[in-house]
Amino acid sequence: MAVERSGVTLQIVDATQTSASEVSVLADSSENPDALFIGDAFIAKNGKKIVYQDTSASSSLRSLYIAAGAAYSEITNRYSLNGITDITESEMRNIYLRCSGRIVSDAKCAFCNLKVRTNLPINGDDVYNGGFDARGMFAETSVSDQQTIKTITVALTNGNSFLVYNAANMFWNAGKLENIIGTIYLWNCNNVFRMFAGCTALKTVNLWALHQDISFENSPHISAESLNFAISHATGTNFTITVHANTYARLTSTSSTYADYHSVYTTALSKNIAFASA
Repeated sequence: MAVERSGVTLQIVDATQTSASEVSVLADSSENPDALFIGDAFIAKNGKKIVYQDTSASSSLRSLYIAAGAAYSEITNRYSLNGITDITESEMRNIYLRCSGRIVSDAKCAFCNLKVRTNLPINGDDVYNGGFDARGMFAETSVSDQQTIKTITVALTNGNSFLVYNAANMFWNAGKLENIIGTIYLWNCNNVFRMFAGCTALKTVNLWALHQDISFENSPHISAESLNFAISHATGTNFTITVHANTYARLTSTSSTYADYHSVYTTALSKNIAFASA
C-alpha cells in the first residue's frame, strides 16, 4: 500500500491492526494532531503504529533540508549531517521540524528530548552582553533506551559565537551524546551545575573561558583533547574539574599509554587548576 503525505510517497511496510482508511487519514494530513513521526513510523494517539518507507524519487522538502545544512546523496538516498551519514527521509523531516525554528536568548529546554540523532545549526540570536540562558537546552528526560541524540552542533546560523550565561543541566541525562561540535563560550557564565550530568557516552566538547568548578564525573570517555582545550583556554584559576575515576587514573598515570592525559594534568597543575576523582 502506498499513500501520499506532503507530496512524498510513503510505502506502507507494516500497518498492524490499522485499517487502510486509518492509514490514509494519518498520511494525508501533514499537521495531523493524532499522529507523530518517530523514526520510520507514524504513532497514533490510540497506540497504533504504521511503519513506512519513503519511496519518492525526490523529497519536496529536500531543498529546505539542504539549505539548513544537510547534504543528500543520490547514491545512498540518505542525508548527512554533523558526521552522521545514514539519515533517512523521515528522520531528516523530524530534525527539520524540531530544529529549524528560531530561538532567542531564553533558550531553556529549547531542544529537550529531540528524539533525533543530531540537530541543525542553531537559528538563534546571540546576545553579546549576555548570551543564551541554556538551562536544560539539550536535556533528555527519557529513560536510557529512548534517548537518541548522538551529536550536537552549537554552531549559530549567523556565524556568531555560542555564548551562554547559564548552562545548568544543559546536556543533562543525554546518555547517548558522544560529540558536541563547535565551541561553548563561558566567560559570562556563572552556573554550570550538572551541565554534563548523565552524559555517559560523551567524548568531545570544547569549553572556552572556563573559570569555575565543573564536573565530567559521568563521562569516562571524555577525550584528552577536550580536557586540554578547557585547560588551555581557561580564564580562571583555583577551580576544580571533577572527572570519572577512570579518567582520573589516566590523568595521573605516568604510563606512555596515557601521556596525552598526563600532559593535561601537569598543565593544569601549572595553572593552579585541580582535577578530582568522582
